[in-house]
Amino acid sequence: MIQTLQKAEAQLKSVQAQTSSANSNLREAQIKVGESIVAVLDPKSALVITVNAAEEKVATLSAAGASAAQIVEAVTQLEDLKIAIAAKVSPSIEKIAEAQSKLAVVLSNPASTARQIAEAKAELVGARVPDAAVVTEVLSAVKVDSYTAPVFVPGVVDNPGTGQYVLLDNAIAKSIEITRINGTSLRMTSSDGFKLVISTRDKNGDPVQFNSRGGIVVKHGNLISMSGQGFSPGTEAKTWLFSSPRELGNLTVGADGSFAADFPVTDDIQIGNHTAQVNGLSPDGQVRSLSIDVEILPNEGPAPYDPITNRLAVAALIAQAMALLALSRRKDNDREDRDQADVSEVSIDHILGSDDDRRDVYSPPVIQSIDNFLKRIPVRLAKTQQLLARIVHDAVYLRALAGIGGALFAFTGIAVGFFAAQSANFAGQSPDFVWLAALVVLGSLDALSGGLAALTIVLTTGIAGGLNSTDSVRGLLGLSVMCFAIPLVASTTRPFRRVASDSVDRLWKRGSDVVLIAVFGAWAAGAIYDALPGLYGFTSSAAGRTTTIQLLVLGTLVLRFGLETLATRVTGQRLAHLVGTTLPDLTQGRTVLSVLVRTIIMVFVAEAFIGNNIALWIGAGMYAIPKLIATRAEHFPKSSLLNTWLPSGLLRTVAMLFVARWWASHISAFSEDPATQLQAAFVLLGIPSLVLTSLGWFAGGGRKWRSTPVSKVLGIVVLTIGVLTVRGVLFA
Repeated sequence: MIQTLQKAEAQLKSVQAQTSSANSNLREAQIKVGESIVAVLDPKSALVITVNAAEEKVATLSAAGASAAQIVEAVTQLEDLKIAIAAKVSPSIEKIAEAQSKLAVVLSNPASTARQIAEAKAELVGARVPDAAVVTEVLSAVKVDSYTAPVFVPGVVDNPGTGQYVLLDNAIAKSIEITRINGTSLRMTSSDGFKLVISTRDKNGDPVQFNSRGGIVVKHGNLISMSGQGFSPGTEAKTWLFSSPRELGNLTVGADGSFAADFPVTDDIQIGNHTAQVNGLSPDGQVRSLSIDVEILPNEGPAPYDPITNRLAVAALIAQAMALLALSRRKDNDREDRDQADVSEVSIDHILGSDDDRRDVYSPPVIQSIDNFLKRIPVRLAKTQQLLARIVHDAVYLRALAGIGGALFAFTGIAVGFFAAQSANFAGQSPDFVWLAALVVLGSLDALSGGLAALTIVLTTGIAGGLNSTDSVRGLLGLSVMCFAIPLVASTTRPFRRVASDSVDRLWKRGSDVVLIAVFGAWAAGAIYDALPGLYGFTSSAAGRTTTIQLLVLGTLVLRFGLETLATRVTGQRLAHLVGTTLPDLTQGRTVLSVLVRTIIMVFVAEAFIGNNIALWIGAGMYAIPKLIATRAEHFPKSSLLNTWLPSGLLRTVAMLFVARWWASHISAFSEDPATQLQAAFVLLGIPSLVLTSLGWFAGGGRKWRSTPVSKVLGIVVLTIGVLTVRGVLFA
């Protein structure tokens, strides 16, 4: 009998051990599921906030050396919370994926309005936030002891838009007096001294209206301001937004029981009626909760530009900017590179005059004093302001062909600039697309006309008070560059006119010239155009037509190439006279000053995309320091081997662009945080240029690569890769 009892007891213990192990495994699996669900939920949802608070409590107790029993109790409550979430919360993965896809489509469309983007964001948030009933069920099951947790008030939080204001102390309703103050805020007071003043204001500090129910009305991007007294001194209060409870922010209660805070209303909050709820601890230790009627309205018109959301596009834009900066560098052997006539060579050259000794076929009407003035001005400007000199000097071919008509053509920019500014209501915003296209075409034909158009836009907008923010200044800066820079960038690839030794050489040289001029000019125009929404701080109806802009520039530069070639044939002597001597280079001191000014502008522009942080200043150093060192690079030792094999011209530009775009397409690997991804991209995308520039300091002498049919074909291949990379076919 005893042996039988012992055997039965042993069997019972074995079964109990197996059951305990199974229960333990089940509990661990439930916790894992709960953690997975929490990872999917919106970070501001009530359950995620509660889990984070429970985890913080465990960490605080461990760090403070609390007793083992206290720590075990906190850990058990945390695990029970995750198990309850696993049992009661079932987010729809299909619904979340659908909302993510919809948001991606809306964000990828530059013409999307602020309302469309807000609705798409809110739909994604809605798919990731459990409703109030589920949240209440989870918190009740675990008995979460938090006076800041959302309080489910039937008929109030689940029925927004009824104009109800409810004050509860330990779930007992208390009377509250509501007073509107000067039509700008609401003051709510109770008989025991609790007071809360709530108002809303926009980013300029202007108050926002109330609706017909007396509820607070606030737009996306504006602020909800709360202040008052009556919570327990030295505690924290929390603000929630229903119908599905989502954290709006925290309130810190001072030693005298007063509090004040501003809560931004982000555009991922659903448009419509809501209930805002402020929860804290009363002075006598009771849970105090105040529910308030709030209406959320969308911003109308163009959507604010968010670089973080558009980080892949911004990274691709940075990659193009780095390659364009490399393209615009000056080489000592410019003319030698040009003589090769390979598509695989690209470099800067001064503008040339007639390509032979032909006499002028005809003489256009001229005013000699104007000709002489426009001939002298660039030479004088070049001593201090080479950019202005190149702008004034740019359309010399038009003056050669049309005489006084070419000079007067520049002033059409004033009229175009005025109407472009008028289309934006002189408000520091992007002009209508038609006028934007007109500015691009005009500036591609004549940088001086584009420059006068840009000056007109800036002056008229400034007089009208439109330059009222850093975004408006950045936007007009980008627009101004787009007005005059396209032909200057295009001419850094090949000259619009140059000498060719024979008919075969002419065919190849001029054919490759027109292709490179048009392609790189169109590329530059597209890159500047894509940057405008980020500079202005919002998208507009003029955004999203990059291909149209590039095709316009492509056609205009081909037309200009033809006109410049015509000028060398029919007014060759006049053209050579107007071109005059080569523009002088800057002194070393002026060069250093120019680098510093360009760096300041670069920082000002880049700050709109990545913010003011350490990455911005590292990138600025990577941009400026090599340029400053380059002023002394002529004294460095030179390697002929390095000079022979170091990529140059188009090969250098495309190689930089190729590597940078590859990195840009993989920025998610740099960090899980979107902002950090963009900052890392800004720094890392400058490395290819930094490496090649640094190696270039020590390159010199050596043999020159010969132009052969093979090199010409390879040049075409390299150019094709560059075009496909810019168009996003590679590393889309």
